Formats: sequence, C-alpha cells, structure tokens
Amino acid sequence: MTDMDIHAFFSFLPQMQQFYRHIRIIESDHIVRKVYSYSGQKPDSISGRSDTSFQPALDFVVRNEHPDVIWYVTDGNAIPPRYSASIPLYWVLCGDRADEAHLSRLPRIRILMTHLPTSDIQLV
Repeated sequence: MTDMDIHAFFSFLPQMQQFYRHIRIIESDHIVRKVYSYSGQKPDSISGRSDTSFQPALDFVVRNEHPDVIWYVTDGNAIPPRYSASIPLYWVLCGDRADEAHLSRLPRIRILMTHLPTSDIQLV
C-alpha cells in the first residue's frame, strides 16, 4: 500500500466513526506489528506493509478482539486466508491491486477503494 492509500484510508475513518463507536487498528504484514484504538488522527508511522500474510492478522482479531465486523485494508497481494468465523469480513482493496482472478479468491465481501490525487475518497 502506498502512502497515498494509507492517507486515503485514514481520511475515511472519521466517516466510519458514525457507524462504529470503537475502531481498533491492527497493523500487520506476516505478523501483527501494532494494535491500537483509532483516536481520530492518522499515526505518525505505519508498521508492516510488505511480505503480507493475511492469516496472522485475521487469527489475532478473531481470537483477541471479538469485533462486530472486520475491515481488512490491503492491496490484496498475498495468499488468500482460511476464514470460517461468523464475523462479517470486508476486504477494502486499494493501490496497485492484485488481478481480479486472485482477488476473487478472498473470502467474503470485496470493496474497491479509489482516491483522487486531492485525497478525496470514494468507495465503489
């Protein structure tokens, strides 16, 4: 994910707070790197962003967070995970995404995030 993708996502989070009063951020790549509550501000730095494996973050969230819903923000460039939990799972796909055949193997719902250079955000 590019810096612009990260900025676009964090610019969208205030809108998400209208629907979810408590948002937890799990930063990961092949392991979980940081876990924190969203405070309304973009963090100074983001951990991970390479050598992605979806499974460790999903396992961590299901085991430790017990959320109402999972929003996994990614470019989709990793091996699709095993996922059988009853928690709704949405893939927010951004940046230089994997090809459609690969993305179609991601379990549950896929949403494409696009943004303009002005950092406006539109979920399609």
